[in-house]
Amino acid sequence: MGTRTILRVIVHDGDIRKITLNEKPQTLESLVEQLEGKLGLQYKFCLHYEDPDFNDALVNLADIADLPEQPTIKILSLVPTPTPSTADTETMSISSPESRSTLTRSPWPDNFEIPYFPVDIEYRLRKEISSI
Repeated sequence: MGTRTILRVIVHDGDIRKITLNEKPQTLESLVEQLEGKLGLQYKFCLHYEDPDFNDALVNLADIADLPEQPTIKILSLVPTPTPSTADTETMSISSPESRSTLTRSPWPDNFEIPYFPVDIEYRLRKEISSI
């Protein structure tokens, strides 16, 4: 079997962790499973690593043998972000009356009160409006 492995894992820009694995993973699938367990990840992801052959630029991890000693790995979520068309479809497919009523709310209040400004500001606003 392998030896203990230390990884620097970039979960996202604000979350970078040091992870110690008791055994060096023999397969990419094993590494993914161990990262899911250690980090509690419950979504599909792919891995990039900093490749010393390319001045530590990020490269897709396709083979576990490509990993250098003490690698930096970046986790990239494969969960698609909703595009406007998919978001519209999801919104239209909601069928419960409760959720429909929340979707029909107006983004503006019924009575929109215009605030009063100090006299000098009111004067400048009127002057600008009249010059248009």
